[in-house]
Amino acid sequence: MLAVDAKLEAAHVSRIERGLGNPTLDVLARIAKALDVEVEALIARVESGRGTLPNLKRGRKRKQP
Repeated sequence: MLAVDAKLEAAHVSRIERGLGNPTLDVLARIAKALDVEVEALIARVESGRGTLPNLKRGRKRKQP
């Protein structure tokens, strides 16, 4: 679960996902680390008709033994 991997409350992540909350840079950094992407991938803006956002990796990261 993203909230667990990012060490955030599930309700906080839910508010961000639904557009009801504004994450701080620290929270964005935690989410990016949990998703194994750069913060820029989370805040990139796509201009109309200029492509799409990059796909984020799916699923939870597996911890290496």
